Amino acid sequence: MKSGDSDLNKSFVIVPYEFNDKKYKAVFAKGINRDSDFEAKNLYLVYHSDVDLEYQIDGIYKRNDLMLYLERLLNRWRYTANEVLLVVPFIGFHYPNALKSLQELWLWLQANVDVDKTNLVTRKGTYNLFKKAQNTTEIPFEELVRWGLLEPLIEKMNDDDTKFFQQSHAKYYVGVFNDYVEVLSGSFNLHTGEYWENMTFKKYTKEFFRERYLRMQILKTSNT
Repeated sequence: MKSGDSDLNKSFVIVPYEFNDKKYKAVFAKGINRDSDFEAKNLYLVYHSDVDLEYQIDGIYKRNDLMLYLERLLNRWRYTANEVLLVVPFIGFHYPNALKSLQELWLWLQANVDVDKTNLVTRKGTYNLFKKAQNTTEIPFEELVRWGLLEPLIEKMNDDDTKFFQQSHAKYYVGVFNDYVEVLSGSFNLHTGEYWENMTFKKYTKEFFRERYLRMQILKTSNT
């Protein structure tokens, strides 16, 4: 393949191997944006035949541990899912001394999603809190807008291409595939720290997911 001729935007590496007389399979992925990305570096593990996510993620975990689980799932979905849905009322805290960490959470989220296939449902106040945090930096929010320097996820929200939903405290994170969905759900907003939260990973049919998890959006639409 000649330089510049590739239409690929992602690559998968499948690694079958044996350990202690047992066969395994691992699948790694990475984004392809330039010719140098075809090197076997910075690969992300998106599947392992010996990992049962429904068993592994089901219980009480510290927030920092859940941030790691979610990061791995977001990157799994980035490369393998058709769509990603993030329903999270709160991102970071509103305390004055927490504004810097709030910005870092937004940057973390931006770095771990494919914006084009990600739908974020949050509260308007959560978005406004990000703008408040940005205004405490050397470059206020409106200056970023004026110079076209917003990160794509924030720009999407600023263009009113994001759903705001006030009457919900539900938290769930979803990868949508052809015939099923993967759902991480529980008490966890996007917060770091040592507090404990409950979270569960489940795989559902699309029909079950629509009936049980999209009720608030469906009811909201039918009542407007």
